[in-house]
Amino acid sequence: MMTRKYMNQLEHCMNAMAKGEGSYRNLKVDTYLVRVKHCQKHYIFGLVESEQPILILALFHESMDLMNRLKTRLK
Repeated sequence: MMTRKYMNQLEHCMNAMAKGEGSYRNLKVDTYLVRVKHCQKHYIFGLVESEQPILILALFHESMDLMNRLKTRLK
């Protein structure tokens, strides 16, 4: 039951981030614009491109080496 509730919260955070709602940060990673949102104990990363829906790149636990892992997703 707790797992389902946690997953629902992560999904809610991803949907809000995609709509530009709530709190998030936009970061420049190399030549990419990446939106980042902290949710529960995870960080959600989404690629922002004009005229395109946001593309969720990664969902990483906060204890991970976030930026190095993210850069491997953008290559």
